[in-house]
Amino acid sequence: ADRVTLVDADAALGMTGPEAFHEHVHLTPRGSWQMAALLVRTLFPDREPPSYDACAAALALAAPDEIRLREIAL
Repeated sequence: ADRVTLVDADAALGMTGPEAFHEHVHLTPRGSWQMAALLVRTLFPDREPPSYDACAAALALAAPDEIRLREIAL
């Protein structure tokens, strides 16, 4: 049986501002993590997603990288 699960990220996360978005549509690394964590919790309620810090470490993402990504996106 095919299923589609809709997730209202705005209602669930209240994602607004520069912590979540570079501008009106492009997610920051933290915004991407928030969205991914919400999807994991919705689709796999028995699992807890890894923390933002764990994901950033796995990707070797540091604060200077986040600044550079913001500059590129804008």
